[in-house]
Amino acid sequence: VVIGCGPAGLALASESAKLGLKVGLIGPDLPFTNNNGVWEDEFKDLGLEDCIEHVWPDTIVYLDNDNPILVGRPYGRVSRHLLHEELLSRCVESGVSYLNSRVERIIESANGHSLVVCEHDTVVPCSLATVASGAASGKLLQYEVGGPKVSVQTAYGLEVEVE
Repeated sequence: VVIGCGPAGLALASESAKLGLKVGLIGPDLPFTNNNGVWEDEFKDLGLEDCIEHVWPDTIVYLDNDNPILVGRPYGRVSRHLLHEELLSRCVESGVSYLNSRVERIIESANGHSLVVCEHDTVVPCSLATVASGAASGKLLQYEVGGPKVSVQTAYGLEVEVE
């Protein structure tokens, strides 16, 4: 079972099902909200180049005003809508089962299996529960005593037109 319907969850579910695994996907079906930028060649390698809505032919890094650094790689802005539609399509094509629900908790059984407890008392048994729900993962993860606290990573970028 993959928990989370963002880009990571949908990609993991579809790729796992393509390998012949029986995959269930659990999470609310919501539009993607984050903006994503990608190296064009990496998205092409994933077969997702049609989800790029704009490509800059080279990337420039400015650390100071005098010495811009040309990276030499095209960079693209991803269409949230196109990426969402493509990843959903891949899940359907590969036979992923879907449950539109929020996950309340994961119970690990003594036999090595897990029970994914969803809203409205729906329980989904599975051999492996993978949490791919971004910042919402914190409520589902338990670390060993003294382990790291759950943290969130984000990036911030500006799209600026200059002459």
